[in-house]
Amino acid sequence: MTFEELGLNKPLVNALSDLGYTEPTSIQTKTFKVALSGKDIIGIAQTGTGKTFAYILPCLQLWKFSKTRPVNFPTIRISQLGHLISKQQSLYHIIEKQPTLMELKSFFNIETTAYWKTHYKFDTEVEESSKLLGESAFHTIVINTIVPFLFFISERNSNLELKEYAVDLLAQLPAEVNTKTKAYTSLGVKTESALESQAQIQLFDFFCSTKACLHCHVGQALLKKSF
Repeated sequence: MTFEELGLNKPLVNALSDLGYTEPTSIQTKTFKVALSGKDIIGIAQTGTGKTFAYILPCLQLWKFSKTRPVNFPTIRISQLGHLISKQQSLYHIIEKQPTLMELKSFFNIETTAYWKTHYKFDTEVEESSKLLGESAFHTIVINTIVPFLFFISERNSNLELKEYAVDLLAQLPAEVNTKTKAYTSLGVKTESALESQAQIQLFDFFCSTKACLHCHVGQALLKKSF
């Protein structure tokens, strides 16, 4: 069986061919279609038989590129993540030292490998350009990855200092702008930091969207004011 017969799209088949791979291994043949169906898989095979490709190839096949800016394509983000991991394998120890926001930003000064400087997708070459991780992407990583992780570790290790550090990071970042925060802006609420926008999103998800005004302190205050 070939990779084409397995159902891989042409760009992936060409990329594998460039790497010298023409036929899937046994573990890849057995797991590919099951993984694409969305089912969980537990596979056992000898070292060197292609277990990594067995789960990576279905992921690559499922990646979505529509309605996304090229610089945000999953191919670009994965390459940047690889660069980040290669710089420092233990990201936790970096965060544990509680660096300043600027120090943290310098650590995330990452870009893609040479191949992705001339590609956004496999097998489609474009004009060469540097693809550094942007400011907004860095903010998103801090808000949605680093801060929740700090809260988790703080709770697990009973370390209040890490939680305070996480709150301080949010207070230094600009407020998020999305459908949920715009709902507050339309009511005249001024949001000055990610700490406040995260609070708004929390309120929206747990109270506003479920119309649980009577269980919300803000809702109760507004209702009292209206009478």
